[in-house]
Amino acid sequence: MVKYICSVFLAVGFLSTKDLQAEESAPLTVTASDLNNGQITFTAHATVDSLFSVEIQLTDLSNLRPSKEGKLIFNLDGSGDTELMTLDQIEVGGGWGYYWSYWWNYGFSGENQDSNYTYRIPYASKDRFTVGQGYMGSWSHQDTYAIDWSMPEGTTIYAARGGKVINTKEDSNEGGAEKSFMDKANYITIGHLDGSKADYLHLQQNGALVQIGAIVKIGDPIGLSGNTGWSTEPHLHFQVFHQTDPQTSSTVSTNFLGKDGNVVSIQEGDSYYGSGDVQASTKTFANANAVADSVSGWSASPWLGRFFTSASNWIYHEHLGWLYPVDTAQEGVWLYHPNLNWLWTSKNTYPWLYFYDKKNWIYFEPSKGFYDYSQGAWSPHSTHEESSKSSTANGSNASGHSTNTDNGSAETENSSSSSDIIFDYRYDNGYFSANPDRKTALEYAAK
Repeated sequence: MVKYICSVFLAVGFLSTKDLQAEESAPLTVTASDLNNGQITFTAHATVDSLFSVEIQLTDLSNLRPSKEGKLIFNLDGSGDTELMTLDQIEVGGGWGYYWSYWWNYGFSGENQDSNYTYRIPYASKDRFTVGQGYMGSWSHQDTYAIDWSMPEGTTIYAARGGKVINTKEDSNEGGAEKSFMDKANYITIGHLDGSKADYLHLQQNGALVQIGAIVKIGDPIGLSGNTGWSTEPHLHFQVFHQTDPQTSSTVSTNFLGKDGNVVSIQEGDSYYGSGDVQASTKTFANANAVADSVSGWSASPWLGRFFTSASNWIYHEHLGWLYPVDTAQEGVWLYHPNLNWLWTSKNTYPWLYFYDKKNWIYFEPSKGFYDYSQGAWSPHSTHEESSKSSTANGSNASGHSTNTDNGSAETENSSSSSDIIFDYRYDNGYFSANPDRKTALEYAAK
């Protein structure tokens, strides 16, 4: 479903332009402005509330340089106009010229998709359906990681993973065994910020229960199965793509969670109960009263601020870094910090933090650090961490040190020979992605 739109622009010396316009019905277009004050501005125009990825390619630059280095790939969320980049004139007043083209596709692009994510089997736990065709199936799945579950038309389909509905089709009532019916399939596509997207295909006519732009959670009903498109019998076709750029994506194998909470290996010819409607296990830290964004993974607490919850229930707080929360009474929480050890706070006391090791209350202000009234002084966050690490070095195995590298990536350094903490997600320039060196960190917080 990659959309290719090519625009070519050439200007030398003056403001003459030639722009090959895309079709007006396209949900996303990119335009280049005239030269103004030594700059040419590229702007994306989205007419629907979806996730998009755009790549701009430039050739034959003369007296111009782009404002962004490296690959010119941009991920966009929502509708409206977004300024992407500029071409800046090197010698103002001199001759200039360039050619450009662009591509776009639904969904975000990335290179750190979470290959270990466990998806739900996307139908109800009371239903048991047979896999008619599995990965690399001989009939229509050659070179494709896709699964066909045979099921009656009208079966409710549930979101196997939370995200944003980025594209739908539900107007078709045609289907058949010939490949010519391929573009007649109704579908729903849900995108995720790590550059993956899930397709649910062959839905019945008017079988989409969600609209483009909707945010869905795991287990939300999204559609009704059918028999449209290239299909010989009613079934659901499910596949996950990883997209590295708007022109490059591939299907990938996926892990699935069974109704009993165990990971199952899906095999062609076997039957499986669904898990789409199984309630997710309750996360720790209910006392944060946070509202989660199912697309980005970030949550917003009215009293603690913003944090990201990882697969192993560690949270990454926007100011305090990695923490492991354990709820207590009175809307309170113990927070395990890799360097500061155990901290306690609550809705009624934060930003006051009780340091268990110091047996002392400390006031936290993100822009200044920690204020210790017994000392009557502020200390930066990093200084306080070093002090705490020094005082607990002999009494704690969990002594990983969370640092920010030059590129903003949250990594861990081992400050003790006995153990280290390697978190299951990496935080890099505002986004989380799966850490290739992941291991569960729950055992460290329990010590």
